[in-house]
Amino acid sequence: MEGKKILLVDDDVDLVMSMKVYLSSRGFDVATAHNGKEAYKRIIDRRPDLIVLDVMMDYDEEGMVFASALTTDDPTRGIPIIMLSGFNVEKETLAKVQK
Repeated sequence: MEGKKILLVDDDVDLVMSMKVYLSSRGFDVATAHNGKEAYKRIIDRRPDLIVLDVMMDYDEEGMVFASALTTDDPTRGIPIIMLSGFNVEKETLAKVQK
């Protein structure tokens, strides 16, 4: 049985490669992209079963804008998307926000 196709989209090359190795070792057919333009081409070419998409890439909202476009575009509508973020907040900043 052929593995399900996953597209990983993130501008962090190291993260993408480690996720690809992990998922591939578990039988998934994994493709990667590092920005929205590259990802769209992969989606049209491969028609993945799942997209794992970084929230912030080239600019802060790229992942969110791209996800929104994918859900309304005919060739990509219906593909499940998992949003991923490596956003790092310092403890002091988080404490100020929570007050």
